[in-house]
This record gives sequence, structure tokens and C-alpha cells, in this order.
Amino acid sequence: MINYSNTQLGPLAIHYVGKKSQAEGFNLSEQVLELDDEYKESLLCQYLLGGFKEPSFYNFDIALDTHLPHALCESYFKGELDIMALATKLTEQLYEESDHPSIKRGELVVCYFEDLILEDEVINAIGIFKVETRSVFLQLVEMTARYDLKALEGLALNGLDKGCLVFNTDVAQGYKICMLDKGATAEAKFWSDQFLKLKESSDAYHHTTHYIKLTKDFIGDQQKSGAAITKGEELEIMSASQKFFEANENFTESNYLESVFGNDQEVQSEFRNFKQSSGAPDLVSEFEISEPAVKKNSKFFRSVIKLDKNFHIYVHGDKNKIERGTDEMGRKFYKFYYEEES
Repeated sequence: MINYSNTQLGPLAIHYVGKKSQAEGFNLSEQVLELDDEYKESLLCQYLLGGFKEPSFYNFDIALDTHLPHALCESYFKGELDIMALATKLTEQLYEESDHPSIKRGELVVCYFEDLILEDEVINAIGIFKVETRSVFLQLVEMTARYDLKALEGLALNGLDKGCLVFNTDVAQGYKICMLDKGATAEAKFWSDQFLKLKESSDAYHHTTHYIKLTKDFIGDQQKSGAAITKGEELEIMSASQKFFEANENFTESNYLESVFGNDQEVQSEFRNFKQSSGAPDLVSEFEISEPAVKKNSKFFRSVIKLDKNFHIYVHGDKNKIERGTDEMGRKFYKFYYEEES
């Protein structure tokens, strides 16, 4: 998604941020890190930028009364702050937001990239990264008559924990932003929600993603409310959803609902009501379908029938080839009809 082959990386300001829950404080460096050769710069760009692979964009939520990261980035782009001042103020803000016990200590890295290529456009960007994880490496050391091993601790090139690229474009919307967060827990969302205060861009990628998830959530809600949606019908609905997103370039809600739910106006109405009550952010009824979003969310189309703890059956469509029933002993069963065995 981002081409950084000709990118120029400026000096890095690096500060340590401890756990606020343990009152560890933070340590501010006095000088920036200057890179002294192209090889190191190339490896560092790979480490910092290699994880941004999805065309998923965000903006600073400028509707908020107070938004320090947005104001600081705006001041930097205007030339009112240098990289050290920017990093210092961001570090102070990050520490204030890092009050949850699950938030890890680490280094905040702030830098400036020139000549990044994003969607065929050359743009400069501020990079804001947090390093929380280090890896142990074994280094072979050749000696006079033998080899020795040394254990070293460092940064794995695919191991960046949290990152943010603030591109100097779409200024009125709160800048175009890419965000990376490998945190697996809800507490880790402090990076995007509490610290950076981001909101999703109103674009094809997010609209496509939300409609796919909304369909899956609607089925789950119907099943919880006692609606008679069998597993076979669930598979059929998600299969129809997948076919629609893969076969069309543009999304129209009325066409989508007809493709997925047929002419059942009652179910279509229930879906629309569910969308309104779900709090789905800014979902529009017409948009261009994002192929990367369809691929990224393919897990929602995986059709799996889980039978007790004994079987997981993967189904790829056509519920007419599946028969469900109960035998004379009260045991539940499925029958599957096929034409070829491979």
C-alpha cells in the first residue's frame, strides 16, 4: 500500500514511556538519533513502515473539543515545532493516557518521512510509533578454531507493536492517517481511541467492512432473539453476501438486501432496523466496493458447522446439498450430497 523505496527518513526523537499505573514516569532524550548510513536507514524504514499493508485510513477526530495530537501535528507541518519538541509533547500526552494496568512500557519514536508514495501520490508524513516488544537473536561469531554464539536483544523487522502515519493531506478532514496496533485486548485500543483519538475515514474500505460485519451480526442477533434461522440458512445468507461483494463493483443497499434475503420484505426491514440500532458509524446506502476489504474480511464468509466437539464441517455454498434431520433414536444428523470426490 505504501511505497517507501525512495523515502528519506529524517532524525528520530526517541523517549521512554513507563507504566503510569505503577508511577514509572517517562524519560526524555536530549538529542535526536541521526542515522549514519543508507543500510541502517533502509532497515529502519522496513521496520517502521513494513506493517502498513491494508488501505484502511483514519482521520483525527477534529470534532472533539480538545485534541492535542492533531494540534501538535498541525503545528509541526506549519514549521512551528521541531521533531524533538513534537516528540516531547506527544510523550507527555501518551504517558497521561497510559493509566490502564495492561498498557506496556516502551519507547515512543517520532520522525518525519519525505517522499512516501501513497496511492500514486508523493506525500510527506509524520511517523509516531511505540516499541513495546524486543526479540532475542543468536549471533554466530567466527573465532580462530571454532564458532561461538552470542545472545543479543533487538528489534525484529516485522515486530512493530503500534504505529501511526499522519500524511500531510486531507487537512480539512483531520489529515489522512494509517494506524497499526497489534494489541490483542480491548485495553490496547487506548492507542487509537484515547491517545491518537482517531475516527474511521468515510470511504469504501470501511463501508464495505461494516456491511460485511453487519450482516454476520444481524444473523447472530436474529438467532439470539429466537428467529428460526438454521445453520444452513446462515450459510446460505453469508454465501450470498460473499457472491454479491465479489461480483459487483458498486454497492446499493436495496440490491444487496434483495440478493442476500430475496424478496422477504420483513427480513429486509428487520435488517435496516438492526443497522440503525447497531450504531454503525456513518454507513451510507451506496458506495464503491473495496476489493481489499472483501479479502481482509473473508473470515466472516467462512461457513463452518460445529457439531459438539467431534466435527467441524466447512461448507462453501448450496445448502440444497445439505439435509438435516433426527433419526428414530433422537440423534441429530446431517446428510451431504456431492457429485465428485477429490
